[in-house]
Amino acid sequence: HNFEEIKKKILITKSGFQVNNSEELAEKISYLIQNEVSRKKTTQNFMRLQISEAKKSSLLIQNIYRKI
Repeated sequence: HNFEEIKKKILITKSGFQVNNSEELAEKISYLIQNEVSRKKTTQNFMRLQISEAKKSSLLIQNIYRKI
């Protein structure tokens, strides 16, 4: 369940890609190597997602400690 949620967030935010086999993976890697703009945009999107999720985790932990 958790992996499905993570996958959805990554795809929705364009922070990564889904491939279904090794051929698609090779094609996507080749595309990203050749396309600097797309590679940088995807990386930036992933970094934003990572920061957003880290903030959520931090708030969750803070709320747990407040209840202790």
